[in-house]
Amino acid sequence: MARTTFSGPVKSNGGFLLDTDATGTDVEGAIQWNSEKRTVELGLGNSVRLELGQELFFLARNNTASGMSKGDAVQFSGSLGNSGRITIELAQADAATPPEYFVGICAEDIPKNADGYVTFFGKIRGIDTRGGGENWQDGDILYLSGATPGALTKTAPSAPSPDILVAAVVNAAPNGILLVRPSFPTSLSDVTDVLITNPQDGDVLVYSASSGLWVNQQP
Repeated sequence: MARTTFSGPVKSNGGFLLDTDATGTDVEGAIQWNSEKRTVELGLGNSVRLELGQELFFLARNNTASGMSKGDAVQFSGSLGNSGRITIELAQADAATPPEYFVGICAEDIPKNADGYVTFFGKIRGIDTRGGGENWQDGDILYLSGATPGALTKTAPSAPSPDILVAAVVNAAPNGILLVRPSFPTSLSDVTDVLITNPQDGDVLVYSASSGLWVNQQP
């Protein structure tokens, strides 16, 4: 079959081929090949591009009283039922909040009572990644802050605050890059062969051969 060239970035050759010479666009719904990133990009509007196979996004609703900024760390706060939207709020490493509530980093500014994209895995570009007084450098590992809602820190929080590892600094600059890849800490009671019931001060773990579990008891 002869190749047919369309008046856009798509070519046909027994199927559809993306033109590798296409130039960038932020148009919502635009699909194009990005030679630098070696993948297909999908324009999602507001300068947000999904790099197919290299990023994971949530579409979420900010129903707090304040706007959120690109680069803010956010966590699950509820849902909007049949809409399929989850709601988000600024995240903080807090012993009272399960670490799994963390859902990612804002990929764009999200005004209050508006929807926006949150990156759970992938790169966030065009934000200040110098870390202020912490003086972040390329390669630094960043955790969710236990002191400031929505912020990251290169110092792991101390127990009982969970040390949620959020991102790595790819490029420390005023318009820098973060690689977002959360990992969540576990507590002793989350281990499958440990059963902790009504723990008391001074309890120790003892192995029970009959149940095959480590259980808590007074020494």
